[in-house]
Amino acid sequence: MGDSEFLTLSPSSARPSPPLGKAGLAILGYLSLEGETNTAELMAKVTMAVPSRIRTLIHELGRDGYMRCTKRGGPGSPAVYAITPAGSCLI
Repeated sequence: MGDSEFLTLSPSSARPSPPLGKAGLAILGYLSLEGETNTAELMAKVTMAVPSRIRTLIHELGRDGYMRCTKRGGPGSPAVYAITPAGSCLI
């Protein structure tokens, strides 16, 4: 690098941002206590958010690597989720 060049450091965009709000942390907290759970159980236990927000948070937390799907759902069978090590670090 020459004298007139500068190196700029910024946070990595590849690193997921932590979930926002108490509901996201409540989902991770519940998963850390229970091990695995399904969407209906999360909706029943995390009462600080409406069901549609819980569904959105499940998607966002999974996308960002804080929780994962351990069993795909199907007709008459709910999907099951678990916390990841990255999610455990947030609690």
